[in-house]
Order: sequence, then C-alpha cells, then structure tokens
Amino acid sequence: MKKIIAEKTGFILGYMLLMIPTYILPYFGSNSVLMGSATSGLNPGFWVHLLCLAGLIYIAKQRTINLNKDYLYIFPVIATFFDLTPVLSSIPLVPTVMHILTLILGIALEETTNVAAESAPVTD
Repeated sequence: MKKIIAEKTGFILGYMLLMIPTYILPYFGSNSVLMGSATSGLNPGFWVHLLCLAGLIYIAKQRTINLNKDYLYIFPVIATFFDLTPVLSSIPLVPTVMHILTLILGIALEETTNVAAESAPVTD
C-alpha cells in the first residue's frame, strides 16, 4: 500500500478519492455542532469525515517520506483543522486551497527531485 501511495498516480488517485467525501459529508451535517450535540457526539458522518481527513494526512505523509520533504503533510493537517473547527469551518475555500497545494506540491516536488537527481554529477 505504501508503494502505491508513493507513486505519483497512486498519490493523486488516493488523495482525490478521500478528498471527495470531505466535500459531500458536510451537506449531511458531518461538521455541524448542532448535529453533534443532537446525536450526543455519535454522529457517524463526523467519524467518516474524520477518517477521510486522517487518510489524506496519511497519504500526504507517505508522499513526504518518499520525496524526502518534511512539510507536505502540513497542508492536509491545516485543512482538517479548518474543516472540523466550528467557527473556522465557515471560512470558505481554506481546505480547498490546502488540498490543491498538497496535490500540486506532491507532484511538482517529485519533478524537481527527479531533475536534481539527473543533473547531479556522477563520481566514481
């Protein structure tokens, strides 16, 4: 599984598959304070939403390990914070920007890593 996520295609597909529910679930009250208090904190939509966001963090962390960069997983962490915090979840587009940054940097950093590896001098 880690090898699949480490590749560019696996990273993109895995990230997109887990990102889509984070946009659908809020319509069912997954990040609603009122829904959480009405169900005594046992809102199943919230737990699915949280698991999807945790999966996004995991995928970005595996990509971070593969690329030897230490900051790529920070963007899904920020998206999670803004997506699940009651007042901050009303600020539009912050999670979207963080997800887009993760995808773009996850792809672009591989390209720069490959270019740097190819241009490195060969010594015997």
